[in-house]
Amino acid sequence: MGKIIHITHNIRPGGGPQGYLYNLNEASKGGKHLFSVMSDSISSSRDNTSYLHKKIPDVLLRHLKPIKYIVMLMGFSNLKCENLAFQSREEMLCAHSVTVAARLLRSRKKWKNKKILLMPHGPVNYSDEVMDDVNSLHGISFISKLYRKVLLHLENRTFENVDGIIVAAKEGLESYSNLDKIDMRKCFEIMTGLPGLNCNLSKKNSRELLEIPENRTVVGYFGRFNNHKGFDYFLSEIKRICDHPSLFFISAGAGPLTPEQIPNYKNFGWRKDINILITACDVVVIPNRSTYFDLLPLEVLSLSRPVMVSESGGNKKLAAVSEGVINFKLKDGELASSIEKFSNMPQMEREQLENIAGLSFENLFSQEIFLARHDILSQRLSDYFNQEVPSIKVMV
Repeated sequence: MGKIIHITHNIRPGGGPQGYLYNLNEASKGGKHLFSVMSDSISSSRDNTSYLHKKIPDVLLRHLKPIKYIVMLMGFSNLKCENLAFQSREEMLCAHSVTVAARLLRSRKKWKNKKILLMPHGPVNYSDEVMDDVNSLHGISFISKLYRKVLLHLENRTFENVDGIIVAAKEGLESYSNLDKIDMRKCFEIMTGLPGLNCNLSKKNSRELLEIPENRTVVGYFGRFNNHKGFDYFLSEIKRICDHPSLFFISAGAGPLTPEQIPNYKNFGWRKDINILITACDVVVIPNRSTYFDLLPLEVLSLSRPVMVSESGGNKKLAAVSEGVINFKLKDGELASSIEKFSNMPQMEREQLENIAGLSFENLFSQEIFLARHDILSQRLSDYFNQEVPSIKVMV
């Protein structure tokens, strides 16, 4: 079978499939590997394109967006690089979104020998994620349930028709419960990695630059401001302890939920200097209600900062294999209690935890390990498809 071609519309630093493939592409440069990355475009900038304000009225967007998503799941999205992928000699094409997979499945009618794989990256299945965002941003339409039902049908069909499914953590599929066509017999697991972040500033200098208190325990939240990521839970928890004299909270990101005015809390909006924001923190929290397997906690560990994660989806895998990770239950007061407990740690224990976090990244999630896992994945998938009677293969 040969190599896998990993495909998406665009790649750039950050999270999601774009960030995942950007990291894989950058890490693989200059070496020979059993995979390659192909996209319509590439950017080196950590841009926010998810929540740009539109001038179209909400009453129209609550219909136009679902219709657009339905068309994409029918396989009619534009994928400029598809001809190049299909004309290549490689027989395994891995789509990194369900809409790209739908497009490749539609186009495969002309290229019978290709195996189409799907690696999802969302905290929940695509249909629920996009419809929840539409409802939050633009309001619920009278046929919102119908849009969701059609989207789920098309998404199920795509999962059923692909030849294989790749996941970063099988626990991350817990939030895909609305899909009933995920065949675990064709599911492969490969744990994520990345090149890691660097920051030339110290914790003290980072705080000076960001104008936040130097002598407090700084707790950070970074990413999308929505319910799936638990941003509302983060805000409700810090309200419980915002008057604590030794605590300070920061956030940066964008999304349908709006940050609130809370004492000892500063929101930076969308920023590209995530390395400085993380370095300024003592701990970063990931309070996801639904988790696939986020890249952010790995970036945090790479900068030798401990991370607190909710006991959901892929976070369970992360907490199980990695030191430097503190888990908490998504219950009222649990995160607040964990933060208070962390803030009361002696300084020596905190420094030890930071060292453990950095070592955990190097031993489990470095780019060298990431590349090796993908080479092994390519070989195992090739063996899987070459078998006369395919068997279940799960790789960690």
